[in-house]
Amino acid sequence: MTFKGQNPHVRNGEPGGRLAERTLALVNIPSVSRGEAEAMAYVRSELRLEPVWSSEDVLFAMSKRTAGRPLVLLAGHVDTVPAQGNLPGRIEDGAVIGLGASDMKGGVAVMLELADWALAGELELDLGFLFFTREELPADESPVPEFLQNCPESSEAELVIVLEPTDNELHLGCVGNLSAELTFRGVSAHSARPWTGENAIHKAAAALAPLAELEPLDVEVDGLVFREVVSAVAIEGGIADNVVPDRCLVRLNYRYAPGRSREQAEARVREVACHAELEILGNSPPAHVVLDRPLVTRLREAGGFAVQPKQAWTPVAQFAEAGLDAVNLGPGATRYAHRAERRRRVASNQMQLSPVLAAAGTYPFVRLEEAKRRLAADGVELIDFGKGDPREETDPLIRRALVESIEPLSSYPLAEGLPELREAVAGWCKRRFGVDVDPESEVIPTYGSKEAIFHLAQVVLDRDSDKALVLSTEPGYPVYDRGALFAGAD
Repeated sequence: MTFKGQNPHVRNGEPGGRLAERTLALVNIPSVSRGEAEAMAYVRSELRLEPVWSSEDVLFAMSKRTAGRPLVLLAGHVDTVPAQGNLPGRIEDGAVIGLGASDMKGGVAVMLELADWALAGELELDLGFLFFTREELPADESPVPEFLQNCPESSEAELVIVLEPTDNELHLGCVGNLSAELTFRGVSAHSARPWTGENAIHKAAAALAPLAELEPLDVEVDGLVFREVVSAVAIEGGIADNVVPDRCLVRLNYRYAPGRSREQAEARVREVACHAELEILGNSPPAHVVLDRPLVTRLREAGGFAVQPKQAWTPVAQFAEAGLDAVNLGPGATRYAHRAERRRRVASNQMQLSPVLAAAGTYPFVRLEEAKRRLAADGVELIDFGKGDPREETDPLIRRALVESIEPLSSYPLAEGLPELREAVAGWCKRRFGVDVDPESEVIPTYGSKEAIFHLAQVVLDRDSDKALVLSTEPGYPVYDRGALFAGAD
């Protein structure tokens, strides 16, 4: 995702200042699931775009649509789990600490900031912003599916980015989430004479022992490894200390990989149900992996994001079920989600540049000029065999020809250049190298050789191929390596 120009809403010298303030303001508005009205009111007051859809539970707005540009939808929930002594929030050591800072009021603050940017900046795509409630509850209480069904504008999105906490990594897909209840039945009796009855809790414990030994099942999808796991997450039984229980309830949770259907997931749970009565309480399917989509590729490369499988259920599954491509990418730290100490680092919301830039280093001629200045300052006489700057004046005939060629009214040249220039280049190639080139289809003028060299690797390389390899000389001009690295070569 590319933005041209600086975001005017981030203060100079304080890259995360506005975001930190917005995140803290959101944290300090209690918004436990089913109690999000005040938080939604704050979002409405801060959102400067005109809403397309607005209800108690959903707020949706878009930047002005432009024909031919893709729509990318940013989505986030405003509700939190119940407080654990972590309100009010605070900013400490470069982090916002408090209820929901990571999951996901930090992401909501980023969405509001980008909505401001969408009004002020020149974008290469259209942006939509979806704020919603009740994400921390069972999926059947979510307002998202009904919204997607009834808002036709949402179906135009070519990519949905859910800003759940991902440590600024790109998390693709998500696992399905099935909840089931097992009922183990026994015969009640006095606890002083348990042999006269059948203890349902003991039956459950014996039946669950093999479940405890189950190893996670690794499932690879498009090169990403998801782990299928079955866990007993709750148990209930007994009515009094002097009564052998005749019933025990066990809650199971099954997380299953993309590619497995709801029906297959339920069949898997029945296999491990230990011959108990089984009731499916909820079954939210997984989201498909969208690693090969062009917009996902652009997003990954623009931020240099590491790619991971989403080993959790998130709303990307609801967008996927509606036929949309969706990914998880957010500023929050996953390790703080649902913990009493919940934080989002301010710096994590700063724009990330391509990692190629960090590895590029200083241009060699810059270092050479610095060395020459140091030596000259020490009185050392230099014989310059540097980059080849001319020592003699340009011939007056050439200078006059250049001046006389300037037309009274100048305009941008065509990318293909003048026909006579292409003919001259082709003639020079023939005289110098003995190579015939077609001036109409095999000659492209550029502003110096560096422009052509930089783009050459991007034209001829396939970054998804195992043959994306470029050999360059050492020493040599850095543009060979840099052009290849930006093209994704080794």
